[in-house]
Amino acid sequence: MGSHVSRPQLHHACNERIATNIGTDEKACFLQKGVLFVRRKHPVSWRKLTWGILSAPSPELAGCAAKALDSGQRQELASGAFSGQQSVSKLAEQHEVSRKFVYTQSAKAKQALDEAFCPTVPDDKVLFYLPVTKAWLRQLVLALLLIFHSSLRGVVELLRDLFQTNISVGGVHNIVAEAIDNARQHNEQQDLSAVRIGAHDEIFQHSQPVLAGVDVYSTYCYLLFLDEQRDGETWGLHLFDLQESGFAPEAIIADAG
Repeated sequence: MGSHVSRPQLHHACNERIATNIGTDEKACFLQKGVLFVRRKHPVSWRKLTWGILSAPSPELAGCAAKALDSGQRQELASGAFSGQQSVSKLAEQHEVSRKFVYTQSAKAKQALDEAFCPTVPDDKVLFYLPVTKAWLRQLVLALLLIFHSSLRGVVELLRDLFQTNISVGGVHNIVAEAIDNARQHNEQQDLSAVRIGAHDEIFQHSQPVLAGVDVYSTYCYLLFLDEQRDGETWGLHLFDLQESGFAPEAIIADAG
């Protein structure tokens, strides 16, 4: 009938369907070994019918007992089927689910056990090969500096020890300087007209002020400039330059420093 239902559900639905189609009273049928027995109007007259009397599933038969099982019940069902202590048919009958559902839960249990006891991958097994190019090494240098906050000498040591590649501190500095130039060109092409409220303040690097500006809503940093001064005139010059990229906020949040 498309989905498994419990006997009480089926009994109730059968009574309603048969009472409508045959004219019997309530409590007019019972199930025995998969056969539906229907009582006629005569109190002792019974007629054996097949499931075909329910030509179309009623809403009462639409429920699925499998969906009502919680994780603990599913584990118990899978354990019983996987251990072989009970037959699949018996488990399906007890939990009012289909045998296919029991087989599915048993397969999940077997997969979980296989994954739990499968041999681990040896430490010396090659997992993948990585084609290392000069461009990739430059990306690695920038990642070590910007993501891991490594020092310049730390980058030199890592490339030497793990990649057998020699690079000087000056070489690392040149990679960073080139990236800064490319980033500056990219930033100058950004459209800042969407910035409505900005937040301005200074941060310091080696006692030198870095002027910073951030869009409050997106946290996009539209200004980050190392300068010798942090007075109002210096701020004004940098904000004036931002206007060429459409910078025209409705308000600015800043301290009085």
